[in-house]
Amino acid sequence: MLFFLACTPPDPVAAGDTASHAPRRALVLVLDGSRYAETFGTEASEASSVPGRELFGEFTSEMLPRGTLYTAAVAANVTVTPPGHGDIITGRHNNLALMPATGGAGYYRPEYPTLFEATEEAFPGTKTHLVRNTVHLEGLERSLHPGWPEADGATAMNTQTEQDSSDQTVIDALYEVLGRSRLVVANLHDIDRAGHSQTNEKAYAHGLEVVAPELTTLWDWIESDASGELAGNTLLVVVADHGRHDWEDDGGEDWDYHNHGDQCVGCRDIPIFLAGPGIRAGVELDTPATLEDVGATVAAWLRVPLPHTTGRVLAEAFGSESFPAQAGTAWIAADDDGTTSTVATVEWTGDPAQRGTVRRDGLDLDSSAWIAADPEALALGDGTVTCWRALAGAPDGHDWNWQPRCEASIGGVTHDLVVPASMAAPSWRPSLAAGAEGDVSFAWADNPTAVVETAGLAEVRVATWTRASDWTPSLVGKIGAIYPGNPSLARAGERQFVAWAASDAAGDAGDSINPARYTRHVEVAEVGESFTVLWRAYTEPCPADAGCTEQEPTLDDGGQDWGRMENPALSAREDGLDLAWLSWGEGGATVHVVRSDADYANWGTPTRVDDTSRVLGHVEPRWHGGTLYYARLTTDDTVELCAWAESSTCIDTGASAITDLAATRDGVLALLHRDGAWAVESFSP
Repeated sequence: MLFFLACTPPDPVAAGDTASHAPRRALVLVLDGSRYAETFGTEASEASSVPGRELFGEFTSEMLPRGTLYTAAVAANVTVTPPGHGDIITGRHNNLALMPATGGAGYYRPEYPTLFEATEEAFPGTKTHLVRNTVHLEGLERSLHPGWPEADGATAMNTQTEQDSSDQTVIDALYEVLGRSRLVVANLHDIDRAGHSQTNEKAYAHGLEVVAPELTTLWDWIESDASGELAGNTLLVVVADHGRHDWEDDGGEDWDYHNHGDQCVGCRDIPIFLAGPGIRAGVELDTPATLEDVGATVAAWLRVPLPHTTGRVLAEAFGSESFPAQAGTAWIAADDDGTTSTVATVEWTGDPAQRGTVRRDGLDLDSSAWIAADPEALALGDGTVTCWRALAGAPDGHDWNWQPRCEASIGGVTHDLVVPASMAAPSWRPSLAAGAEGDVSFAWADNPTAVVETAGLAEVRVATWTRASDWTPSLVGKIGAIYPGNPSLARAGERQFVAWAASDAAGDAGDSINPARYTRHVEVAEVGESFTVLWRAYTEPCPADAGCTEQEPTLDDGGQDWGRMENPALSAREDGLDLAWLSWGEGGATVHVVRSDADYANWGTPTRVDDTSRVLGHVEPRWHGGTLYYARLTTDDTVELCAWAESSTCIDTGASAITDLAATRDGVLALLHRDGAWAVESFSP
């Protein structure tokens, strides 16, 4: 651990050390858990009794005239620390609700490349830093994406000590690293820590009041640097990873700011402020902005490729500098049943107020949502079903929830299909399966905030829509799970089966969050009023102090156990079930497959499908016609599409990145990045 005793800024670098071609730099300051209301708000809030601009006064009075403020910024993901930072450092919507473990695969690292890695790749020899005073960011200095050397990624600086965990230690560290780092992301955790401690209702707001002058002094120091290294070359972004509750307690008298993590407006409304070279001064914009946008903007400013980003470059904050608009396809799904085929996509519109349009077979399906994501498609012979999730905004001023949406087109007639869930998790993507009578089953993880770890509150659910009931949904069954991942559904005649990923239980209580920090496994069950679990992939034993139930790990055909398993894909064949999933270990990611017999009672040893350790973990494997499709990275860092049926056959696409693939009878539809643009391409491995 590092602790810097200096409490006053060091003297700026002398003018005689001026560099002739100083690089562009970026500093991202994350005010952990700070709402817009208490930072730049213009009205008094219950947390502070004064407007945010007065509470955060020294910073707002000094800095607002120097930069651009976004007044409608949103934390669109899970509103806790890891996913908020994950979105910033990847420019991508991440599923990072799980907390870090002690090492290896237990770290819930981003599956997409980080700004740190991309910056060091673009500028060899440069340094990047992640400065923090909280355990919650352990592991985020680099990603799980293959192709990066182990040494790539940010230098992680933990300023927290037994004697001091204050934000001042983080700020002191920034004076030390800014002159030698191309990119610094720093988390100021005192604000969130004060809110959680709830010593009084204004403790959280006081944390902002304390840090405001220190941040102003830091920026003045940067701007006064005479070396040419920092002044005039550094982009400053001040942002929060999430907000806080703005709800009254049950008694309706006191206001509760000690928590966050759901989809309330207070948890989503955050500040985004930019200053530095090229940034318009004294400007306030009500253009919607997200944490992914911060990552995309920093990458564009640094001139670093970040192709996987779902963020939009905040170009309107800059004066004369121009950036390419967000365009192209963002997600893809496809299905065919031998009679009908369907393709669903989300297309970027280039409009910040309505970013993505859902399309089914080339026709606009939903253009009302602000953000739409993760479509799923099903062919029904005489029609199709398409599902997606949407974030439309907060029209009632209280809820700002992701909503599950599904629509069927049967014989040219459109039906809105209701999902029996009040809201969807920010990573919601259902699984669909057709029945013999034209009914449709769908499975989803019912965990609306994605942070509920208690098996009794978070569940895997399966329901059906039937034509006879005018597509009214009927719940078939459910099962509790700890941090359930998106499930995979398969039907064999009238029997239904579902697989999902979850975290290991601890002891007999089954409700501890600790195992979620260590191990993830997959399960498969037959669906009924109560699920019958058929097989479970036990993960490596938990650390002794984690309190996990003793269990023997499931070994694959190479004799190895794996600590983290995600993204199951289930397929029914005439004589049993095939279950595939992604596994992470210290050597990288791979794909595993296990098969059952015709009675679904006996299961073989899991087969390691790919031993290259270069499988792309963010791309879900997909079955079609008994063949499993997945993606991996070549040693030249190009994308390969692979088909497995007892052995793998792979095609090098030559593309630099992939975000999604869909399996059809003709092969694979893949969303690939080539020559600076995204496009859907077809391959037959």
